[in-house]
Amino acid sequence: MAAQFSYRPLDPSRIQIRVLQVHAAPESSTSTVHCTIKHVSLLDRPLPQYEAMSYAWGDPSLRCSIILDGFPTDVPASSEQALRQMRMEDNLRTIWIDAICINQRDVEERSQQVAMMADIYRSTVRVLVYLGPPHPAADQALQELDYILRDMYATSHYEQVFDKKGFWISKVGFLSPQNATGGGEPEARHVPPKDFPALMGLYERAWFR
Repeated sequence: MAAQFSYRPLDPSRIQIRVLQVHAAPESSTSTVHCTIKHVSLLDRPLPQYEAMSYAWGDPSLRCSIILDGFPTDVPASSEQALRQMRMEDNLRTIWIDAICINQRDVEERSQQVAMMADIYRSTVRVLVYLGPPHPAADQALQELDYILRDMYATSHYEQVFDKKGFWISKVGFLSPQNATGGGEPEARHVPPKDFPALMGLYERAWFR
């Protein structure tokens, strides 16, 4: 029987998590995703540097293989696709992704790690959002969002407030041409996207459900 990857236990007293060091590969490469797994502690200062992945699990019965610490390892297809899309061309990328960084067969560990989820995302350098496989319509939708955001930044003012849980949010008031230079209250202004169907298709992806 071939050797298989085996999870080493985490130390709950150290608030440990696992992160993946995703090996580099050319963007067009169809090679297997290679990763090295590493234990880090959220008690360490400075905090460990990693990015957290946000994605839709999809059908858990769909599986793919990656190389984890040198061993072929069966993982959900959605997590393999997300890592493949996010790996860099010439550098390691350190990523936390729940389907792989948590031992899903260890019920006790899974429960502990889920309880730490807010801390895991709060401690990350940034959150990477994987919306699904590339598609020309998705590219068009992202261009439309870029158009809307550029227009918003050019013609809006912000009121920075905190919600009841302490998260920073911004209220955006769009300025009509007549009061864009100041004076008067902001007026609502519609920014029509150039390709509304593409935008709707993007928001119908599983991540938004």
